[in-house]
Amino acid sequence: MNIMQKQNKPIQNYKYVNLWNIVIILFFCNFIFIDNVYAYLDPGMGSYIFQIIIAVFMGTIYLIKIFWRSIRGNLSKIFKKQERSDKYK
Repeated sequence: MNIMQKQNKPIQNYKYVNLWNIVIILFFCNFIFIDNVYAYLDPGMGSYIFQIIIAVFMGTIYLIKIFWRSIRGNLSKIFKKQERSDKYK
């Protein structure tokens, strides 16, 4: 890779970040400048929202179950380092 190629990479990444900033701003402006919405929420909508909440909760529990060994290993490394530093002071 020559010098010119190395100098062009940050410029390309900068343009990519600006594009995402514009997309995010337009997404939130869509919710800020909203007019009246005429929508009907039927009685089944409450059970649907309840199902979504339960699915998110169960998915979170499942992810914790999958990554529990790595989470426990990282936490034990953190707390073991603190214990060792306390013993030698």
